[in-house]
Amino acid sequence: MEVLGNYTLWKQAVDDMKFDIITYGWVGDFDDPINFLDMWVSNSGNNGLKFKNEEFDKLVNDLDKEVDPAKRLKAYQRMEEILVKEDAAFAPLYYGDTRRFLQNYVKDFMYPKFGPTYEWRWAYTEGR
Repeated sequence: MEVLGNYTLWKQAVDDMKFDIITYGWVGDFDDPINFLDMWVSNSGNNGLKFKNEEFDKLVNDLDKEVDPAKRLKAYQRMEEILVKEDAAFAPLYYGDTRRFLQNYVKDFMYPKFGPTYEWRWAYTEGR
């Protein structure tokens, strides 16, 4: 097994599809399952593994117009079935979790549930 510890080499191997197994990560930036699913649409710039499935593409595209939560859930379930069970485009390995501890004098430090890991822009200390 050859481990590519350099991002440039890893990216080239992904672009050329020259690997037997690879790890790939994604961070959600908004609160909707589509955040983790639309990256697998065949023409997505984030679909580095070049997955292609016409039914999947249609399900994602149809969701742009669907507002019924029950119908959206059904579509999400079908997309997951296609990705993980039928086509085995990927295998979810883990979900990362982070614990954050702050001193009580650190103010306005933000750690959104989605998007950037930390937001220091407005942080300051007071009463040290």
